[in-house]
Amino acid sequence: MMPIETLDYVPTLRFKSGERNALSRLNKTVSDRILPHFILTPLSEKDQEKKRHLTPDELIHLNARRIGITWPLRPALVDVRFLFDALGDLGSAAWLPTLFVQIKGANGLPIPVMTLADIEGGHYEGFKATIDKIGPDLALRLQLEDLSDVRLAIRIQNILLKLVAKPAQVIVLLDLSDASFDDKEAISEYLKDTFNRLLAIGIWRRVILQATSYPDSNPAKTNTVVMLKRNEFDIWKSFIESDPVARDLLSFGDFGADCAKFTFKSIKVKPIPHIRYSTSDSWIVARGNKQDSAATSIAAVSNMILESGKFLGSDYSWADQFIADRASSKGNPGNAITWRQVNTVHHITQVVSEIGAIKHFDVERYSNDSLGEQLSFLDADSS
Repeated sequence: MMPIETLDYVPTLRFKSGERNALSRLNKTVSDRILPHFILTPLSEKDQEKKRHLTPDELIHLNARRIGITWPLRPALVDVRFLFDALGDLGSAAWLPTLFVQIKGANGLPIPVMTLADIEGGHYEGFKATIDKIGPDLALRLQLEDLSDVRLAIRIQNILLKLVAKPAQVIVLLDLSDASFDDKEAISEYLKDTFNRLLAIGIWRRVILQATSYPDSNPAKTNTVVMLKRNEFDIWKSFIESDPVARDLLSFGDFGADCAKFTFKSIKVKPIPHIRYSTSDSWIVARGNKQDSAATSIAAVSNMILESGKFLGSDYSWADQFIADRASSKGNPGNAITWRQVNTVHHITQVVSEIGAIKHFDVERYSNDSLGEQLSFLDADSS
C-alpha cells in the first residue's frame, strides 16, 4: 500500500456496482496510485444487487462490507452526505460511528468526508463520535460558497478546535464542481489564489482539486460520436509544474467518467448504450441506439472509438480490450453496469498514466491471454 502522500489521483465515484467492479479490473500499478472517494447512495436508490431498496440497517452493514471487499486494506474517502435523510441527523451520533467501525472491521481504511456546515450544524456529534472511534484522519470538503466566505479561515480554525484536529491530519477537498472550466486562465488564477489562502491557514496533509468538464447530460445524439474539451487536468498540471509546493501537496481529482451532478433514480428505463472515452485533453462520447440489440449497439459504439484516431490500443487496460473485442463482435456485450465499468477503468488508467508521465512512474500495460473473455462473476448479482 502506497502512503496517502503519494496518491496523486482522487476519483469521486458513486458507490454503485459498475464503479465498484471497475476497481477490481484495474492494473495494480494503477490501483496503487489512487485514493477513491466513495459517494454512498441514498435509501431512495434501488440497490443494483438486491434489486430493491435497502433497509436502514442494510444501508450500514452492506456498505461497510462492500467497501471492505472492493478496496481492502487501502485508504478511501467515504462520503455519507446522502445518508442523513434516511438515517437521521439527530441519530448520527449512533449510526455514523457504527458505519465507520464496521468498515474498519471489514478490512477497509475509511476516511470520513465532511463539510463546514456538517460540523457547524447538526452532524457534529456524529462526526466527532466517528473520529473518536476510528482515529483522527478526516477530509474536509470545501465548496465554492465556502471559498467565497471572507470568514473562511476563522470557520476552519473553529471546526478544527471542535474536532480536536490538526491541519496535518486533514485532507482538504477543493470541490470546484460548480465552477466553469471554459476559461482556463481565469480558473487557473482562482486555483492559485485559493491554494495559497489554504496554505496561510495551515499545512494540510493533502489538498485535492475536485472538478470535471463532463456535462450533466449525454452530449451525443443517437448513433453519433462527439468530442469535448477536458480542461481540468491541464489546469492542474500547469499549476503543479509552476509551483513546487503544489507539486508536492496538490492532488488531482475528478468524478471518474461522470459528471458532478448526483441524480439517484429508481425508475427503470432502458439504458442508452454508450462509451465515454477520455484522452489527454478530451472526452470522446460514442452513443448507440437503445432500440437495437445490446450486441449491435455496443459493437457500433466500440467501432466509433476505434475509428476516432484516439484509441490507445487493446493492451492499454481491461476496458480497452473490451472495446477492441466488442468492435469485432467478440464476447458478451454486457449491460449498463458493464459499460460503466468500461468507462471507469479506462478513465482511471488514463489519468494515472498522465500523472505517471509527470511524476516519473510507470503504468504497466494490460495483458490477458483469453481475448474476447466472458464477463466475470463480478457482473453477476451479488451482495
